[in-house]
Amino acid sequence: MKHKSLIINFIFLIIICAGLVVGACMMDQHGAYPVQGYMMTPVIAALITRLFFYKPSFKDANLRISFTRNYLKYWLIGLGITVLSFLIYTLLGDIQWDLFGQRKMFASA
Repeated sequence: MKHKSLIINFIFLIIICAGLVVGACMMDQHGAYPVQGYMMTPVIAALITRLFFYKPSFKDANLRISFTRNYLKYWLIGLGITVLSFLIYTLLGDIQWDLFGQRKMFASA
């Protein structure tokens, strides 16, 4: 089978995703905590597959350490995108900032 490692990757992905969804459903109100890791499931499944079920492992991945300025550049770009999105949402009125805690979160019954 030529695509054996890809099928194993999908199986691990389904197992991890299903485990997180079932765990979140069982936790009721606190179910948002395990769901925060849900976006990492493809990475976790790929790491498990490459480590244990793919013969070349990481030898063919062409991984290398780059220059520090590249890391800083892409980190700043990501930070800029985040700040820009918060600015746009604030200008559109989708986010309202309560910097001094004056507003109550919930209406009292």
